[in-house]
Amino acid sequence: MPPRRSSPARKRPWPARSSRRQNAGSTRRSASCSPPRKTSRLRDGRRDLRSAARKLGREGGTPFFAFESHFGDLLTAGGFDVVIGNPPWVRGERLPPRVRETLQARYPSWRPAATRGFAHLPDLAVAFVDRALELAAPGGVVALLVPAKLASSGYAEPLRRRLAHETRLERVAPLDGTAATFGAAVYPMALVAARADARPDCPVAAQLGPRSAALRLPQRALQSGGPWVLRPDAAGVARRLRAELPALG
Repeated sequence: MPPRRSSPARKRPWPARSSRRQNAGSTRRSASCSPPRKTSRLRDGRRDLRSAARKLGREGGTPFFAFESHFGDLLTAGGFDVVIGNPPWVRGERLPPRVRETLQARYPSWRPAATRGFAHLPDLAVAFVDRALELAAPGGVVALLVPAKLASSGYAEPLRRRLAHETRLERVAPLDGTAATFGAAVYPMALVAARADARPDCPVAAQLGPRSAALRLPQRALQSGGPWVLRPDAAGVARRLRAELPALG
């Protein structure tokens, strides 16, 4: 009788449970590896928190100013009746990348211009206008001294749209001849808006001084998009130029 041949031992496959466990473990390990940019932001945030905690321990007070903390009762009641300010004017390109990311995520009007190629980033004053409107109570008034370029620059289009359609504009007045007053070559504009429903037919003053004597134009003229032309006779001037001057091209 021939000897019985023993069949080679088969390798037993790993249980499916072990495979799933291994896959889950590798998934957790890969998910825990944050991209370098995110890791850097987290480290910066941790450093800022530790610095604030040390300052709190030394001075015994809040290491920052926040309207929600210092004026919580007023904001709970709706906000401020009047918000007046001269916000900082800082070109967006001069702001640190981390600050630009925060502004873009926090304020709806602080958005880079949606154009191809190079375009300026919004001025820091755009975010301050958004914040002032947040702090104002319904029916409250915001009065700010802002760069005059907010009336014409491409990056300020979202802010102009919000002001023209979601507030009642009282005054949008560029201030000419103010270089000596400010000691620098600046071009300011007085912006006064009420946190109330827009009224297309109501006049908006385009100059300082008594409203009855100032140049005025209906708010409807500022709702069409594009730059704000702050002269009520702009259409007449354009017709006169076309009639009296030869066209190019």
